[in-house]
Amino acid sequence: MSRFFPQKLFFLALLGFSYSVHAFDRAADSLQLVNLYNGTEGANWTDTWDLNQPMDTWKGVTLDAGGEVLALSLISNNLVGALPNLVLPKIKQLALRNNTLRDLLPPLSAMPSLVFVDLANNEMDGPLFDFNLPNLETLNLSNNKLVGGVPNFSQMPKIQTIVMNDNRLDGGLPDFNAIPGLINLRLANNFMDGPIPEFNFLPDLLVLDLHGNRFVGSVPAYRGSTNLFFIDLSNNDLNGFMPTFSRLLQLETLRLNGNRITGPVANFGALRQLTELDISNNLLEGNIPDLRVNTILNDFNASGNNFSGNIPSFAGLDELQRLDVSNNQLGDTLPDLSYLPALVELRVDSNNFVHSNFDVTNAASLQVLVAHHNRFTFSDLFAINGSGLNQFIYAPQKPIVMPDTIQSTLGADVLIDLIEDFNVPDNIYNWFHNDIFLVGTAVNELLITNINGLDQGLYYATVRNDAFQALTLRSEQVRLIMDCPVNEIVVVDSICIGDTLFVNNKPYTESGEYTDTVLVPDPATCDSIFLISLSVFPVFDTTLTDTICESDQVMFGGGVITDSGFYRDTLTSVHGCDSIVNLNLLVRPAFRQLVVTEICQGDTLFIGDIAHTETGLYDDTLQTVHGCDSVFIVDLTVRDTFLSVTDMKLCFGDTAEFRGVNYTEGGTYIEQFTNANGCDSLYILNLDIPVSDRYPMTRSICAGDSVIVGDSVYR
Repeated sequence: MSRFFPQKLFFLALLGFSYSVHAFDRAADSLQLVNLYNGTEGANWTDTWDLNQPMDTWKGVTLDAGGEVLALSLISNNLVGALPNLVLPKIKQLALRNNTLRDLLPPLSAMPSLVFVDLANNEMDGPLFDFNLPNLETLNLSNNKLVGGVPNFSQMPKIQTIVMNDNRLDGGLPDFNAIPGLINLRLANNFMDGPIPEFNFLPDLLVLDLHGNRFVGSVPAYRGSTNLFFIDLSNNDLNGFMPTFSRLLQLETLRLNGNRITGPVANFGALRQLTELDISNNLLEGNIPDLRVNTILNDFNASGNNFSGNIPSFAGLDELQRLDVSNNQLGDTLPDLSYLPALVELRVDSNNFVHSNFDVTNAASLQVLVAHHNRFTFSDLFAINGSGLNQFIYAPQKPIVMPDTIQSTLGADVLIDLIEDFNVPDNIYNWFHNDIFLVGTAVNELLITNINGLDQGLYYATVRNDAFQALTLRSEQVRLIMDCPVNEIVVVDSICIGDTLFVNNKPYTESGEYTDTVLVPDPATCDSIFLISLSVFPVFDTTLTDTICESDQVMFGGGVITDSGFYRDTLTSVHGCDSIVNLNLLVRPAFRQLVVTEICQGDTLFIGDIAHTETGLYDDTLQTVHGCDSVFIVDLTVRDTFLSVTDMKLCFGDTAEFRGVNYTEGGTYIEQFTNANGCDSLYILNLDIPVSDRYPMTRSICAGDSVIVGDSVYR
C-alpha cells in the first residue's frame, strides 16, 4: 500500500487546488453581482437580495456545480441605473428585460459564454457593438434608445435570433452573410433606410420583421430564403410591383401594407400555407386577386387601394375569418358571401356598392359588418338584414345619385324622381328647395306643376326609416333651370362727349357694347335684356392765333374783325356735336417816320434795301418783322468832296515842298481832312526822286564803232 500513498496525496492535492480555484471564481462572480446590486438600486428591487446570505439564495441567480454564475434572470425587478460591464466568464443566460436600465449599453465582451441575452424594455442608449460573443444564439435589445447603424455581427457566428425593435437605429441594413444560421430577424420601428437586401445567404431564415422603418426600393422576392414563414415589411416606403413570392412555399404571414406598391396584383398560387395577407394602403389597382387556391387563408386585408370591379369569389376559403376591402373603388352589387362559413368580420365601407345580394342571416359566423359610405338605400339594408350582428355600421351613406341639372320651360310640369326605394313603405321622405323644406312632399318623387321663375334652384331629398335610426339618406342636389324666352331690346345710339345716355334708368357715358338684364318681378313673365351699342363722339375746342396789320381785316364767325381781341364761334360737326373755335387776334399798328440826313458825294444811304446817292426827297415803304408796312420819308442832301492829285519828278538829291511839307524821297503821299460839311478832302502827291546818281548802261557795238555817254566817247 505504501507505493500508492504518494498518488493519493497528489490526488488530494489536486482536489484542494480545484476547490480553491472554484472558490476564487465563485467569489469573483459574487463581487460582480454585488456591483450590479449596488449600481441598480438593489435595495429597491421588487425581489431584493440579502447580501449576507449565500449567493445561491439570491433571487434569479443560477449557479453551476462549481458555484459560478450560470444564469441571471431579473425580469421586471425594478432595476434602475446603468448596467455595469459584468465579468461573468461562465454565464450563459442574461435576462434583465422590463426594468429601467439606462446609459450606454456595455459591450458584454467579458461574458464570452453567453448564449441568451434579453435586455428588452429598458432605457439604454448609445451605439450597437459588433459583440464578440462567439456562443450567442439569441439577442433581444428591443424597446430601448439605441442609436446608429446595425453591424453585420460577424463575431457572433452562432446567432439565430436578433430582436431590436423599437429603438432609434438608422442607416442601411447589412446582408448578414457572416451569420448564415440566422433564423429570426426583427428590426421593426426604427429609422433605417435604403433598400432591403435579398438575404440570399440566409437559407434558414424563418421570421423577417422590418415594419415601421424608412426602407425604399422594390420588395425582394427572397428566392434564397425559402423557409420564410413570416414577413412583415409594412409601413415603409417601398414601391414598384409586388412579387409573387413563388419560392416561399412555407409562408404563412405576409404584411406589405402602408407602402407605395403599384400595379395590379398577381395571384399568390404558390403560397398554399398562407394564413394572413395584408396589402392594404398601397397604390394597387385593377381587380382584387383570386385567392381561391389559398385555402387556409384566415385574414385578408386589401383596404385603402384603388381596386375596381367587384369582390371576386372566395369559394373554398373555409377558414377566412376577416375580409377587409374598404376604401377602394369597388362597385355594383355586394355579392352573397354567406358561403364563407368562418367569416367573422367583413368591411366593405367607402366603396361604391349600390345594391346587395348578401343576406347576413345566412352567414352564421358573421359578427361585424362595416358598410358605411357606399350608396346603399334602405331597401338594400333590409336585404342585408344585419340587425342580429354584434356590430353593423351602416351610416352614413354617400348621397343618392341624381342628375346635375333638369331643364324645362316656363309653364311646364317637372317631375324629380329618386327612383330608389320606391317600394319601401316605411320610408319618410322630405324634399327641400334651396334648403327650405317643402310641405306635403312625403313621397319618393316631387312634382312641380306650371313652373315659373320662383321654382328655379337646387332640390334634394332626405329619406329616413325607423328601422335604421342612425341613418338619414340624402340625395345629390339637382338644379332646376327654367328656359324663358327673353325679350331683347336693341338700343343703338350716339352721344357727344360730356353727355349721358340713360337706358332703363342707368347712365352710360362711354363708347361700348352693354348688356342690361331687367329682372321682371312677376315670376310668370320672362326677363328683358337691353343690348346697347353706344358711340361717344368727341367735342372739338380749338384756339386759333392770328396777327394782322393796321388797316387789314379778318373774316371770322360770319363777320369782319379789324381790332385785336379774343373771339369765339360755335359750329356743329357731322355727328351733331358742337365744335368751338376760338380766335386770338392781334392787330399791329402801321409805322411812319421822317428821315432828314446828309451824305458825302460818293457815299450811299440805305433805307431797308433801298439805296440813295443823290440829293432829293424820297418816300420809301418797307415791311417789318411782323409783316406790316413801314413808311420812311427821306430828305437827303449830298455834300461835295475835294480831290487834288500832283505829280512831281526830281533829280537825285533834290527836295520837293508840298503843302508846307518837304519830301526827299520818292513815293505817294496823301493828306486827308474833313471840310465844314463833314465830307473828306484828299491831296495826293506822286513824287519821283532817283535813289542814286549812278545809271548803269549796257550797250553792244560793232568793232570800229563808238558810244558817246555825256561828254565821253567809248569805242
